[in-house]
Amino acid sequence: GANFLKVVDQIKVRLGANPVPLQLAIGAEENFTGVVDLVKMKAINWNDSDQGVTFTYEDIPADMQDLADEWHQNLIESAAEASEELMEKYLGGEELTEEEIKKA
Repeated sequence: GANFLKVVDQIKVRLGANPVPLQLAIGAEENFTGVVDLVKMKAINWNDSDQGVTFTYEDIPADMQDLADEWHQNLIESAAEASEELMEKYLGGEELTEEEIKKA
């Protein structure tokens, strides 16, 4: 399978676009267990016993925390660029709310 982060870089290079992932996979292929929600900064893990019908929000796995922080920061910066108001808030050191990120 394709490496997700490599594909994001290829989109930047080949298309000149600025992709902003909202989630990162936890594991891949047969080792896939869930995703990191980069807006909420929580891991979402699906329940295998009911084939993923239910899920839980949990802390981000320690081995993914740095990567999640990096991509969360990219998301925040991209959201801040959506409006002058959000940019002023971001540059002023204020946190953008979950709602502001989603609207951006």
